Amino acid sequence: MFFLQFLNIMDNFNNSLIVKRGRRGEIISKFYIKNIKCEQVQKINTDYRYDFLTNISTYEIKTDYQYKVYKSLFIEFESKSRKSGIHTSEAINYIFICPLDFNDYLLIEVKTETIKEIIKNNVLKIKYAPYFTYNDEKTNYINKGYILPIELLKDCSTIINFNESHEKYNKLLNYLEKKI
Repeated sequence: MFFLQFLNIMDNFNNSLIVKRGRRGEIISKFYIKNIKCEQVQKINTDYRYDFLTNISTYEIKTDYQYKVYKSLFIEFESKSRKSGIHTSEAINYIFICPLDFNDYLLIEVKTETIKEIIKNNVLKIKYAPYFTYNDEKTNYINKGYILPIELLKDCSTIINFNESHEKYNKLLNYLEKKI
């Protein structure tokens, strides 16, 4: 009985940690969009179409905590046995937030169509990988995706090293954490 309670506590902790980690990527992306690209986020979306709508574009935001280990991005195309990610997103741009160290991140912005073209034209260089996640009902869902080496994006994307110690970022972070 104790072991099952422990597993339930750990599942809840892991799920909330994943959400918090994803929100950190959204906060960094929002800072980048507002302060670097000078766009205004007009809507934060919760369906498959896109994550952010700005006065100029739409963005899909992904936080990839495995980038530091593999130097590749996970591009989801199926979740819960349904098309998702790159196959369903209507976003014009993807922003990947890749944590490197405690306060350091790599931010990668690339057009959605560019990702699709790279996948189509480099099938032999891109690996397919299942990635396992668990939901609250203890059901094992398999998310499928492409493993996209960063070298394939270097000439067609914006890549920025970002440090959270930036003063404007910290002000925005404090404000947004109160809102979330």
